[in-house]
Amino acid sequence: MNLGTVLRQVRQFDDAITADRQAADIFRELGDRQGEVRAVGNLGISLGQVRRFDEALTACREVVAIFSELGDRHGEGRALVNLGSVLHEVRQFDEAMTVDRQAADIFRELGDRYGEGLAIGSSGTVLRDVRRFDEAIIAHQQHLVICRELKDRYVTAQALDNLGMDWAELRQLGEAVTAYREAADIFRELGDHDREMDVLNKLDAVQNLMAQ
Repeated sequence: MNLGTVLRQVRQFDDAITADRQAADIFRELGDRQGEVRAVGNLGISLGQVRRFDEALTACREVVAIFSELGDRHGEGRALVNLGSVLHEVRQFDEAMTVDRQAADIFRELGDRYGEGLAIGSSGTVLRDVRRFDEAIIAHQQHLVICRELKDRYVTAQALDNLGMDWAELRQLGEAVTAYREAADIFRELGDHDREMDVLNKLDAVQNLMAQ
């Protein structure tokens, strides 16, 4: 399993997949469900990296099922968020939103505000992709409230970036500018200049629209 992790880090994904499968098979043979669920989770990540999404979905669903069987609600919530990301990638939007909501409910039940915010933010991104912009804004505003509550500056900037995109889609350009400016300031403060430039480019596009 450790070998698979290192192979994935050096982007030797096919070899990582082989190692992940071998690890899962050994844990399964030993009846070690905790080891098995970690190995299958790693397998899902490796498969996703090479865009083998059907297989990644199978692995993600298996991880959710094992955590549920083990009664590990926190693990189940994390696995549901990962499943939602893959479903979003393959444009199975309705199921992705359902899975994200299930994850948010679990994290809320556990009092895990970070996990809850992550799941809500993910659902907001799916809602934007299906052009349900008003609902996307509500989700990303909820995520932003949680990020500010947790004083997590990086995730706060991500939530603001998402809100900026939502507002821009609705042509509520003043709100988009405000969100983008704060996001860019935070990314600059944290030294993430790639994300800062990405947001500044979006800000420039919105300001050009306002000037027309």
